[in-house]
Amino acid sequence: MSQHSLNRLRDAESDKAVFDNLLWCLLGGLIGFFTNVVTGDRSVDAPGYVFLTFIAVTTIATFTMRRRLVRRLTQARKRVHHGGD
Repeated sequence: MSQHSLNRLRDAESDKAVFDNLLWCLLGGLIGFFTNVVTGDRSVDAPGYVFLTFIAVTTIATFTMRRRLVRRLTQARKRVHHGGD
């Protein structure tokens, strides 16, 4: 196990934390949007649908990237714990 492997593992864990935070912010935005639609008395206009689409696509992309990172992080942890590079 090398110091380089440990540094890469720490960096990957840090990246995962960033994706987790971003994902929670985006999910909060989606929940807030739907809360405003349900409790408001106005209908959603075209800019609202554009915003909703943007947030939804960004959320899906972030979730996908986070999932790939978690898979790579799991493999890296196995390599570090088993002594392989």
